[in-house]
Amino acid sequence: ATAEYDYDKEEENELSFNEGDLIVEIEFVDLDWWSGKHSVTGEVGVFPGNYVKLH
Repeated sequence: ATAEYDYDKEEENELSFNEGDLIVEIEFVDLDWWSGKHSVTGEVGVFPGNYVKLH
């Protein structure tokens, strides 16, 4: 998935990213929150699914 917007984590288990970043290993936690791994930093966490676009 590619980030369409910047996201700064608010909780320790969340994932921060910038617009254009690639998020891999996507898992659907629920309809609104997804889990994934930042392709550059290797950080893993949850994030709002509407901030990224699946390809």
